[in-house]
Amino acid sequence: PFRPFALSPSTDSRSERIIMQFDEPTLAQVVSDVCSTMLELPITSGGQNLVLEDPLVAAVQITGEWQATVEVATTRPVVRIIAARMFALPQESLETADLHDALGEVANMIGGNLKGIANHELDLSLPSVSEYESVVDTTARTITVSMKCQGHPVRIRLIEMSNAAIA
Repeated sequence: PFRPFALSPSTDSRSERIIMQFDEPTLAQVVSDVCSTMLELPITSGGQNLVLEDPLVAAVQITGEWQATVEVATTRPVVRIIAARMFALPQESLETADLHDALGEVANMIGGNLKGIANHELDLSLPSVSEYESVVDTTARTITVSMKCQGHPVRIRLIEMSNAAIA
């Protein structure tokens, strides 16, 4: 079972204790809200062991009083659907840059929503997009949500960064 993140800021020992209340249902709801509201694209729970063939992965970092990475990984068919809706273009006219921009923006919207929920002094990085999922330190606190978009897998991870990893 997942335990919510509870961390103390290392920058100022006098700062109040920060408690982040993120769990799988909260992350899944944020993802669902972003997809349904911003993209008008339904997304559903997808099980635990989804296989991502030829994935694209977008990530944003949340930094400040709390540090985490939001990672969105999915297949190219899903990214094409997202980009076509986001840019109001036919899928066949999309270029690689469009796909990267669209998935990066999804990661940015999810990260921005999580940053707002946290309600603390936090910054959000620009998104980065790659063809590989990151290797997560097994000691890092991670929330993983597996979903499906039009039958294709989507994996979202919220990875807490230790202060040592950031320094």
